[in-house]
Amino acid sequence: MVAMPFPNMDHSSDTDHQPGEAGEHPPLKINSQHQGEGFSLIELMLSLTFILLSVAWVTRITTNAQVAVRNGNLVDSIYTSINEDADKLRKAAMDYGCASMDASSGDCLAYSTASATDASSAFYSSCNSNSVAQKMLTDQASTFATPFTLVWAPNAPAGVPIPTAISAIRITRTISQDSDKGRVFITYSTAAPSPLNISVTTIIVPQAQAWCPGPK
Repeated sequence: MVAMPFPNMDHSSDTDHQPGEAGEHPPLKINSQHQGEGFSLIELMLSLTFILLSVAWVTRITTNAQVAVRNGNLVDSIYTSINEDADKLRKAAMDYGCASMDASSGDCLAYSTASATDASSAFYSSCNSNSVAQKMLTDQASTFATPFTLVWAPNAPAGVPIPTAISAIRITRTISQDSDKGRVFITYSTAAPSPLNISVTTIIVPQAQAWCPGPK
C-alpha cells in the first residue's frame, strides 16, 4: 500500500487577522472605571450628614426624656413635702385636747372638751363659741406657725443637673380660719417668679371640737 500524506495542520502561515477585520470579534472589555475607587466625596458627605442628623435626633430625644423625668421627680418632691407637713398638722389637730390615749395605737380615746360643762374648764369658752380650732392655733403656735417656709429636697435622676430656678423654689404655708373659727385652712403655695405654680389648700378640724358638750 502507498502511504497517503497527511494535510499540513500548521496555520502559522495563515494571514493574521487584525481586530475589526471581517470574521474577527473585538475582545470583551469590562468597564472598570469605578473599580477600587470607593465612595465619591458627595456620597461621603451625604452619609456623614445623615449620621450627624441621626445622632442629633437621638440626643434630643434622650435629653427631653431626662428633663421630663427630672421635672416629674421635682414636682413629686414638692408634693411629698407638702403632704408630709399637712399630715404632721393633722396629727397635731387629732391629738389636741386628748385626755386619754391608747398606748399601743396612739389613738385618742377621750378628749378634755367632753367635760367642759362649766367655766372652770379650759375648753368651756371655746366649746361654747365653737372655736376650739382657734384655741388650738393659740396654744400650739409653734406647730401651726404662719407664714412658714417648708424645707424640701429636690430629687432628680443621677447626672441630671437641677436648674437654679428649680432649686430656689420656696413653698410657703399660710394658715387662716373662716368666720366661725371652727375650721383651719392651710394653704401651700409657691411664690413668683417660681417656674412652678402650685397652690394647695387643706382643711383641718380638731377632733376635740366634736367632743364638746355643746353651748349652754
